Amino acid sequence: MIVLDTSFLVSLFLDEDSNNSRAMGLFQKHREDEMLLTDEILFETLSVLNVKGGMELARLAYRELVANSKLTFLYLNESERKEILNEFLEQKGNLSVADISVVHACRKTLSKPLSFDRALNATAGKPDPDQSG
Repeated sequence: MIVLDTSFLVSLFLDEDSNNSRAMGLFQKHREDEMLLTDEILFETLSVLNVKGGMELARLAYRELVANSKLTFLYLNESERKEILNEFLEQKGNLSVADISVVHACRKTLSKPLSFDRALNATAGKPDPDQSG
């Protein structure tokens, strides 16, 4: 299982993104893998796509994500949200709350992130998104 991050998803859906080709290749590589997406990352991704590419792109991305049978949405409960917020407030780094939700999901499911965010990958124990697994 892999946990999707905003940096990967924005690159995947935004044609003019500098990592678009890389994201497309990684998506093809992992297309048969089970994928997980936290509600925090879904909301952040749709917001960024709306700003960078417009509401139609955000809607298209949402429809494609919902239609993907390999994708499971992880809706964080109150306890998990508090845990993530505490980790955010106590961190020594500079990860966002959404990034920490990815790290949390990776730990919870013993998975790796699919992300272009080096700090997130390092925190989650995967330094390079192009590695297998």
